[in-house]
This record gives sequence, structure tokens and C-alpha cells, in this order.
Amino acid sequence: MMAAAVAFALWFSTAPTPPTTGELGVSAGTHTATPAAHMGVAHELAVLKLVTPAIVDASERWLKEFYHSPIGTQQKVVVDGRPLVFILQWHYHPPGFVGGPTGKHRGVTVFEER
Repeated sequence: MMAAAVAFALWFSTAPTPPTTGELGVSAGTHTATPAAHMGVAHELAVLKLVTPAIVDASERWLKEFYHSPIGTQQKVVVDGRPLVFILQWHYHPPGFVGGPTGKHRGVTVFEER
């Protein structure tokens, strides 16, 4: 029981946290994302409670397109009518992780915009 609590605490402490306010960098009418500091649109972000296959597909396509963009690049995306924000961030998976790359790597973190 204690091991499960420690494992959860370690996982929780390394999970990316959503900024409560920030700036969204989006060029209207295009698929171009820019570093957040360039635009000036305030928003509040929340952790997703339900991740659908459509969100996974959209985030994988987005990551492929913006993988070499600066860390912190953000874009507002609407998937299945839900306003989301994709942010390019550093991620980490420990050795032996199944389902993705191990070690430090670029990844997309998805938040719901409120």
C-alpha cells in the first residue's frame, strides 16, 4: 500500500502542470503556432479529464508538425467541439517505459481551455 502511494507521489510530482494563465500564440486561419510570448491572448487551462482517440490522433499529428519548434510553442485546436491547447514541452519517461520514448524528449501536453 505504501509503495503505491510513493509511486503515485513520484508520478504526480513529475507530471506537467497547466499554467493558470498565459499567452496563446496562434495565427488565425493557419496551422502556424508561435512561441506564447508573441501574442498576448490570456486563457485559463485545465487538465483533461477524458482523452478520446480523436484527441490522441490530433496531438500526434500536431507533434509531428511542430516537433522542431521552440519549447513552449502553443496552439489552440478544437477537437470534437472541445477547445484545447497543445503545448510543446519537455517530457520524461523512465527506462523500461512502454508506450513511448524513454528519457528526456519533446512531447505535446494537451490542456482544455476554459
